[in-house]
Amino acid sequence: MLFFKENALLDTLYKIRSVTSRKDLQELLFDDLRLEEEAIMQLDWNVIQSLVPLYHSTTLNTLLRWRDAK
Repeated sequence: MLFFKENALLDTLYKIRSVTSRKDLQELLFDDLRLEEEAIMQLDWNVIQSLVPLYHSTTLNTLLRWRDAK
């Protein structure tokens, strides 16, 4: 199965180095990238959780922490 939206988000965030706080990540997602929170929350988070370890990215680990705090 292909997960274009999930992969696009992870690839985009992977290119952005070292976002370590949930607040900074939220500003990045919604202010800088102008994404909608509703659209982010509708993604398949099981897929995202399985892919994040493959990237070895601080920013993507912060994304998972941000999601867990929701």
